[in-house]
Amino acid sequence: MNRLSPRSLKNTYNKEKLTGSLVLAGGVDVFIGGFADHTTLIAFGMLIVLGSLCWRWLQVQPASINNNNKEVTSSASRSMRYLPEASSPLPNLTKQSSQKY
Repeated sequence: MNRLSPRSLKNTYNKEKLTGSLVLAGGVDVFIGGFADHTTLIAFGMLIVLGSLCWRWLQVQPASINNNNKEVTSSASRSMRYLPEASSPLPNLTKQSSQKY
């Protein structure tokens, strides 16, 4: 499947709405700046596009690192007990009447 097909782009845009909107806005800036010959608008659009793609890349990268760390810490915490074994069950809770002061 071609990754640049309209269906693929639409699915990606629907999945990542904020990043897709920023890329679209930056692309429009580059497009308008190219026709109007405004170098600053082209540069601003490229900054928005590259910044949003880098931001998304940074969001994706720590996820794999944090998942590996969570697996290691969760396996270590399974063997650790915080409360001692209960020798007798806890007493039942009773409802006390409320008193007005």
